[in-house]
Amino acid sequence: MSREDAAADGLPLPGNPRMLDLLLNYLQAAPAFCWPGADGLTVEDALCCYRQAAAAGCVPGLERLVGEHPQWDHDLRAVFHDVGPT
Repeated sequence: MSREDAAADGLPLPGNPRMLDLLLNYLQAAPAFCWPGADGLTVEDALCCYRQAAAAGCVPGLERLVGEHPQWDHDLRAVFHDVGPT
């Protein structure tokens, strides 16, 4: 599902497509991280997986991402809204 499709379905996806692509690319490259088993995996599902992967140290956490991409500060914080500092 693209970000545009998710937005059309009313899913609350923060950020722009470049930021979401960055997060998804980190997830795909993460060692030993498993995607949930479902044919209907959505972008929102993947973002939830990102927060879990960051908490486990498999992908860059919020502070590193904000440090490297300050232009997306607000959107990145929205993705991590229910996770403490990583």
